[in-house]
Amino acid sequence: MNVINQEIFLRKLKQHWFFIAATVMICGDWIVVRTQGVDRPRLMEAAVLGDLALIMPLLYFVCYRSKGKAAIIRACALSCSAIWLCGYIIPQAHHYLLNSLSWMRYLGMAVLTVLEIKLILMLWRTIFKSNLSAEDVATEVAAKADMPLWAARLMTLEARFWRSIWLTLKRLTGRGDQ
Repeated sequence: MNVINQEIFLRKLKQHWFFIAATVMICGDWIVVRTQGVDRPRLMEAAVLGDLALIMPLLYFVCYRSKGKAAIIRACALSCSAIWLCGYIIPQAHHYLLNSLSWMRYLGMAVLTVLEIKLILMLWRTIFKSNLSAEDVATEVAAKADMPLWAARLMTLEARFWRSIWLTLKRLTGRGDQ
């Protein structure tokens, strides 16, 4: 690797250190659960749940705290996903806390789904009401929603398609002149 590539790699590593920490944490928990004797299954389950459902989302938030609300929402989604992942890491026979916490995963996912739908509706309203070019709308949507530009372009393309269908239907039914 030349010096420039090393600098870029190190800069990216400093920005996104969470992924390395999460990988080490998940693999470490999996190895410990699979290789250690199960003397205290409840303690093991609590430790794995604490690592994945509490500490890992906290590390995510610390790494990406500059993103504000988006980091909080993603950390909550990560916590819900971690409860699900714990169900696969911890053997079925040792699900004590997981059985009593599974409702939290569903509640969290429902809240996150409502937030996503609200975000999508907001973006679609922006796209439907806008008379800007498709590229300008995609740039605005990407900035508002903190999403990649390619995803915003696809959403813009789809919304423009449905907008043209809507306007065509309005013209065909005679309501376009009102």
